[in-house]
Amino acid sequence: MTFLRAACLASLSVLGTSCGEPERQAGAWFGNIKLCAGNVENYRRSIDRPTQLPVLRVAFRKNVARQLEEMSRDFVGKPIALRVNGEELVAPTLIEPLTEGKVELLGLEPDRLVDVIAYMDRPC
Repeated sequence: MTFLRAACLASLSVLGTSCGEPERQAGAWFGNIKLCAGNVENYRRSIDRPTQLPVLRVAFRKNVARQLEEMSRDFVGKPIALRVNGEELVAPTLIEPLTEGKVELLGLEPDRLVDVIAYMDRPC
């Protein structure tokens, strides 16, 4: 166990990746979909009236919307993480597959919301 842990820590420091995980350290990711200009059709931030929490609505391009639907079928009843630079910001549990190519994320901290938006404006 100690050896594996040391090997993982070495891979993190040398390669910038985590053991056994795909490279998803840089940028913003929803599950296995990178949030970037080439994948996101549009987004809108607002305030959810009942809860007064920030909400981010993201619409994906058609080809990515299909990937989102396929991925989301595996996550029904399970959490799916929104990560920025490897850090999990939220992990909502899906109730049903995401079939419309859109997600709505509620309750992100304002400074983290800005981080996600910055990556969605960048090229993939």
